[in-house]
Amino acid sequence: MTEKTEEKIDATVGLVGKVMTEIPHPVVRAAGGGIVVGQLIETFFQVSDYAAEAGMKVDVGMRQMGFSETTLTVVGGIVTVASTPVAILVAVTNRHLDIAGSALRRLF
Repeated sequence: MTEKTEEKIDATVGLVGKVMTEIPHPVVRAAGGGIVVGQLIETFFQVSDYAAEAGMKVDVGMRQMGFSETTLTVVGGIVTVASTPVAILVAVTNRHLDIAGSALRRLF
């Protein structure tokens, strides 16, 4: 059975997070818990799609202004990471709106 690269990465991250939660050091345990929770949020809500979209929009705008490829890559990456907390809220909201819309369509 051939796995996609994304599935391999997902499995590896999950394993690392679970192993870290078993280590007795409190900081390592907390980090492991954060990895596991982050992976669950990503799996259910596809937050990285929303965060990456923010980074790509900045990339397009800066490209039109003539910035170098290095600058585009660095700033796009920073925007993607910085927008992740907001992307979580947007992804969760969109998911709930999708569910509510689906339920309303069934009723009417």
